[in-house]
Amino acid sequence: MLAPDDHRYPAFRAGLFTPLAATARPACVVQPEDARQVATAVRIARDAGCAVTTRGGGLSTMCSATDAVVIDLKARMGGGQLIGDRARMGGGAIMGQALAVLAPVGRVVPIGSVSLAGMGLATQGGFGHLTRSHGLTLDHLVEVELVTADGEIRTLSDASTGDEADLWWAVRGAAPPFGVVTAVDFRSHPTPVGLTVIRSVTPLETLPRFLAWAADLPDDVCASCTVLTPNGAAGPVLFSYVVAPTVAADRVMANLDAACGTPTWRESAPLDYQAQPAFDPPGAGGTVAGPIWCAEKCPLLGPVPSEVAAQIVRLMRAAPTTLCRIDFQHAGGVMGRVAADATAFAGRSALWNVPIIGAWAGDGDSQDGSACGQWVTDVWAALTPCIVGAYSTEIRPGLAETGREVALAFGPNLPRLSALKRRWDPSNVFRHSYPL
Repeated sequence: MLAPDDHRYPAFRAGLFTPLAATARPACVVQPEDARQVATAVRIARDAGCAVTTRGGGLSTMCSATDAVVIDLKARMGGGQLIGDRARMGGGAIMGQALAVLAPVGRVVPIGSVSLAGMGLATQGGFGHLTRSHGLTLDHLVEVELVTADGEIRTLSDASTGDEADLWWAVRGAAPPFGVVTAVDFRSHPTPVGLTVIRSVTPLETLPRFLAWAADLPDDVCASCTVLTPNGAAGPVLFSYVVAPTVAADRVMANLDAACGTPTWRESAPLDYQAQPAFDPPGAGGTVAGPIWCAEKCPLLGPVPSEVAAQIVRLMRAAPTTLCRIDFQHAGGVMGRVAADATAFAGRSALWNVPIIGAWAGDGDSQDGSACGQWVTDVWAALTPCIVGAYSTEIRPGLAETGREVALAFGPNLPRLSALKRRWDPSNVFRHSYPL
């Protein structure tokens, strides 16, 4: 255990991914070796009236909180193992490790858009380049080991019955408020072959045409894009990354160019899904001194009318820093063919997952921070006519809009989740997650 007077405590805080998490001062940090030790820590914290947060993969702003007990799974409970054609991953693992576990047998699990995300992504969604053809990451969960607020270890799956069957439903979409995920099992697919990734840069003003073109693509084409300012560029651009069957790649490129015009930069290559290459254009982000803070929201959208997309272009031109960006991650397809009440994840009708990232360097309370927060609010407001939900991974507790975003994220599933939260965590041990 790392107490505040332990010489390792400052290094733990400094090693957290987001500045918001790194500035928190937890009561202590527990670094367990197995689920039994996690269960002991949860029981002690509950009996002492302390909240518990979980550091899994470590990307979440909510993995640490002042005066909470942090259960740091990343320290000793990462990695995983192959069991047949399934990947069993520790609660502190990242999705890139799941790909590495499956690589020797030529299989993958669909992950998000980067390999650094942890099991929080896996149990709350997971939008990536295979979402349209294979579904969300959470749709590939076959078992979750969860330590609940009573300090019990529960193994949840389709075989669960009674109250635990309800909990199995809840953790597929809303795990953090219910406990500490100490292990998960994923079903897998053969590694995709015969896919090409087409990366292009076009003027920012092509966003409305790109979104209209992408809306009617078949399930085997994933056409995502980002509006951002590459390092040293005169202004923001549209960067698109389209994954398509290689046999159709030339036709897809021709259709893309017909919609958006000749790109100013392009690169196409076979998709190496195991490697999860960077999907930003050369120079994106650049080198920034000091920590990068973010104000972030993540609505789920249906089709985006051209007038709304044009408004996003105007707002992007007015972004307060060059670190601000908006991602349009292509959804729909297979993901949308699962019933909205089959799991806690309710956003099945979405065509786009849209992280809105107002980012700035330096001081978290700076003038840039206020401007970025307002910019994110303005972008959300512009997108309101298209919003069909919200992605729970980016919902922060304690804000004026938190309740509204929770209602959007879980929709008609929220009353059932609220009742289950009262049943499984009556003292609100996991209160630093989004409220249910």
